[in-house]
Amino acid sequence: MTRPLPECAQRGLLDLVVAQLHEELGAEVTSVALYGSVARGKARPDSDIDLLVVLRHPPASYYERLRPIFEVVRQARRILAEQGRLDCPQINFLVLSEEEARQNRGIYLDMVEEAILLVDRGDFLGTKLAEMRRRLEELGAKRIAIGEGWYWNLKPALQPGETVIL
Repeated sequence: MTRPLPECAQRGLLDLVVAQLHEELGAEVTSVALYGSVARGKARPDSDIDLLVVLRHPPASYYERLRPIFEVVRQARRILAEQGRLDCPQINFLVLSEEEARQNRGIYLDMVEEAILLVDRGDFLGTKLAEMRRRLEELGAKRIAIGEGWYWNLKPALQPGETVIL
């Protein structure tokens, strides 16, 4: 989780977006985590960027949460265009409140082993992902590779009628 960001075609845009998030939202940003192919170091030049952003007090409306994020992306793309970089990849955002991020989420299964925390005030998201990792270990969960992807067998010794709670 504290490993360095891999060198990739998306690096310039990613660095700018994180800097612009700081500038636009300041202390409102609790965590920013990169996940997906860029975090795994498997990105192609046309790969998108997947970011989880945790905000302290976001608006209840998801659309309103995204407004400042879209402005950040516009600013970052403008800066890159001024530098002659017009090949900006798509950025996918998941924007959560701290309260929402404290809940177990399916996306954390993708993030638990490969996410790179770009911002993490007070180890907020790092702690949550570590809790999820411990729970998976308690269950004996196995991440099974299948082609370029994977799936989780959350509890290999699952008995009929038994419920798995992460």
